[in-house]
Amino acid sequence: MPHPYAWFRLLLLLLLGSTSATWAQRPPTTLVYDSLGRPRRLNHQLSVTFDRSVINLAAVGNPLGNEGPLTVFLTPAAINALQARFSFDVSNIYAAKMYSRVTPTDTLFFSGSPLFGPDWCVLRLYMPAGTDDHASFEAFAQQPLTLVKGVGFIIPAVPTSSSATPFLMASGNASLLTYPQPAQTVLTFALPAPLPATADVTILTAAGKVVRTEKHQVYQRGELTPLQTDLSALPAGQYFYRVVTPKATYQGRLEKQD
Repeated sequence: MPHPYAWFRLLLLLLLGSTSATWAQRPPTTLVYDSLGRPRRLNHQLSVTFDRSVINLAAVGNPLGNEGPLTVFLTPAAINALQARFSFDVSNIYAAKMYSRVTPTDTLFFSGSPLFGPDWCVLRLYMPAGTDDHASFEAFAQQPLTLVKGVGFIIPAVPTSSSATPFLMASGNASLLTYPQPAQTVLTFALPAPLPATADVTILTAAGKVVRTEKHQVYQRGELTPLQTDLSALPAGQYFYRVVTPKATYQGRLEKQD
């Protein structure tokens, strides 16, 4: 005999499953670098200023609801208009108020004059992983002003710590800057300018046995994709690397630590 509450638990699981499937997730923050190794923008993040007429005032006016799916912050008509321009479900776009404490009541300066483009209309959008940031930018930019007032990339602050070291460019000789040395999981190669479009990476043991080969797209759309190889599956020890580009071949030694 089934448990008297079995049907209720089944209904609850179905509801939770359907909710989680459509709930956008906030992706981790990553950087996009230019050809000189400088951080250019935050990956898959856009700043979009919407017209106040398409904002769900109840959502942006809630100080406890500063983040969530974009569908929460915009009216259904605005979501439908955006969906017509995107090839993926816009409910997968995660949104956050750029100014979390600003509410729709904050529409005037202290002088009493109207505030053009109130801050509560500006949302930071986290696009789904694997989407094209430039295509997303164009999709928002081509919306009418009655929907989107402006769109831009999120520009990061230039780091001053050693975290930028892996992306510094090597000098134009036959050797490569590799970081870190010794490596534990990921080894980064800094290729000399001008950057190639592709690069093949081979890792060899001290005896010359090939243990890893990879093909990489390095320079696309004017941006640098850091050339990295995953060493986590290799045992600790001494290895050699070979990096082959259309114009040069680079070889060197690396050390793997657990």
